[in-house]
Amino acid sequence: MKKFSLTLIILLSVSQFLHAQWTNGTNINNTNTGNVGIGTSTPQAQLDVSVNSQIGAGANKFNTALTLIKNGDQYGTDNPVFLIKHSGNGSNVFAGVNSDLGIIRIQGFNATAANKAINSNDNFYVFTNGTVGINTNSIPAGYQLAVNGSAIATSMTVKLYANWPDYVFKKDYLLPSLSDVKTYIDQNQHLPDMPSEAEVAKDGLNLGEMNKLLVKKVEELTLYLIEKDKKEKEQEAINQKNTQQINELKNQLESITKLLNKNSTSNLK
Repeated sequence: MKKFSLTLIILLSVSQFLHAQWTNGTNINNTNTGNVGIGTSTPQAQLDVSVNSQIGAGANKFNTALTLIKNGDQYGTDNPVFLIKHSGNGSNVFAGVNSDLGIIRIQGFNATAANKAINSNDNFYVFTNGTVGINTNSIPAGYQLAVNGSAIATSMTVKLYANWPDYVFKKDYLLPSLSDVKTYIDQNQHLPDMPSEAEVAKDGLNLGEMNKLLVKKVEELTLYLIEKDKKEKEQEAINQKNTQQINELKNQLESITKLLNKNSTSNLK
C-alpha cells in the first residue's frame, strides 16, 4: 500500500510538472505531431518558437551562439538553410531609419568603427558603420560600397547633387569659341572640364559626374552645329544674292553689247 501511494505521488508530481510546462507555454514533446513548441501549445513545425529568444549571455556572448548546417540530399533543389519570413502583422510601411528596425539588425557595436562585420566566406562584408564590401574588406574613406571585381545590372540610377548642364542652353551662357577650345586642347591634350588620363588612372571615373560632363559637351557641340548651320544658310543667301546680281549684270552687258553692235552696223551704212 505504501509502495502504491508513493507511486501515485510521483505520478501526480510529474503530471503537475508537465501541466505547468504546458500552461507556461512550453510543450517539450507533443505526442500527437512530434513537434516541439516554445511559447505555444500547438507547434506548427518540428520546432516552433512563438516568442522572442536570446542565445548567449554574459561572458559567452562573444562565442559562436548558433551554427546552422543543412545536410544535402539527392531529392531535387535544396531549400534555403536559413529563412527569415515576416509574419504579415503590423505596419509594413517604411517610416524612417530611426523608427523602422528592419528584419535583420546589428546592435551592440560602435557605429563609427568598421572592425565588426557580417562575413560570408571572406567575400561579402556588411560592417556595423553601414558600409558593404564585395570580395573586399577594405572600404575606402568616403564610400559606402566597394566591389573588387565586375558588376552588372539591368538598370542603375545615379542621383546627382550638382545641377544638370541644361544651363548651356540659357541665353547668358558664354559658349567658348572653337579657337579657344583648340588652344586648350593643344596645351592640355584633353577637352576643357574633362578629367585627364592621369587623373582617371589615379582616382578612377565618377560615372555620374562623367555623364554630366558628356551631356554638357554634347549640348555645346549642338550649339556649335546650330551656329555653323546658321552661318552656312547666311552664306548661301549671300551667294544666291550675288549670283542674282551677276546674272543681272550679264543681262545688262548683253543688252549693251547688242545695242553697240546695232549702232556700229548703222554707221557703216
